[in-house]
Amino acid sequence: FAQDVDAQGGALKHERELLGQGLENVQGILGAMFQALMASDPKQEGSDITNIYKVGQNTSRLLLGAGDLVVGWLLLRQAAVATEALEAGAQGKDKDFYTGKVAAASFFAKNVLPLLASERAIAEATDNTLIDVREIAFGAGLSDERSAPPINSRFADNLIVNTDGSGLQPFLD
Repeated sequence: FAQDVDAQGGALKHERELLGQGLENVQGILGAMFQALMASDPKQEGSDITNIYKVGQNTSRLLLGAGDLVVGWLLLRQAAVATEALEAGAQGKDKDFYTGKVAAASFFAKNVLPLLASERAIAEATDNTLIDVREIAFGAGLSDERSAPPINSRFADNLIVNTDGSGLQPFLD
């Protein structure tokens, strides 16, 4: 469908090209995920099992991108039918309806599908920077680590106070 840029007299040529680029970008996201998956195989020399996290980090990106691609395809299919109806001489409310179908598909193709290129770039650049951070950095460590008072302070009567007793600050939950 995306390759048939001359259909309907080329009326949707640019939009079909954008759909084709969107398809390439979604395939690129999938390719980056597959590459990370293969690089996590412990049976392969030089692999790193933590590369599997890169796959997980991109699952939502792939699903949302595939959804945008399918919506774009469906809108452009409707626009193709609408273009043929307009060329056949649709009148009145039908003309307005078909014109709206073409405009919506064109808008989506021009404003949403190009975003897939940035999603692909993000997927291809995914690393484990966030995964490598210890849990305590997010306040999610062991119970005694999470509940420890800040250095040089203590909890007293629902207040955080400095060890010398100065600087009373109410602690409200």
